[in-house]
Amino acid sequence: MDVVDRGAFFRKRIPKLCKYSDIFKQLPEDSWVGVVTTFNSLKIHTRVKIMKTGEIREGNSTLCVGSVPATLAPLNIGRDLYCIKQNGRSLAGNFVGKLDQVQIYRRALESWETDRVLAGEVNIRT
Repeated sequence: MDVVDRGAFFRKRIPKLCKYSDIFKQLPEDSWVGVVTTFNSLKIHTRVKIMKTGEIREGNSTLCVGSVPATLAPLNIGRDLYCIKQNGRSLAGNFVGKLDQVQIYRRALESWETDRVLAGEVNIRT
């Protein structure tokens, strides 16, 4: 998954399938923002939540459908492996910014669990 263009787009690609959500469009530059995203291969919609100045905003986006393939390859967060153009400009490239407190779970967290993550909890029992 990537956040590009100062948070204008959230993108998750599972092999070369790419859709966009504009939930991040109004985020400030040079500020920490809490972001939680969940993906469930059995559902069409992917849930995205952001924490901005203490307020949780939630959006649903049809980002991808299908399962995440099992692989022994390294996990890259914020790295774009494909070059995609939209409206004549390249969206390729690595995430520019800092990531902190990344948590990955074996299943999609429920809405109440993602609220706990945004509140600062770590190691949610799954």
